[in-house]
Amino acid sequence: MAVPKKRTSISKKRIR
Repeated sequence: MAVPKKRTSISKKRIR
């Protein structure tokens, strides 16, 4: 993922 390690949990939830 090309996202910072700030909100990976939120990003993952969005992607999933």
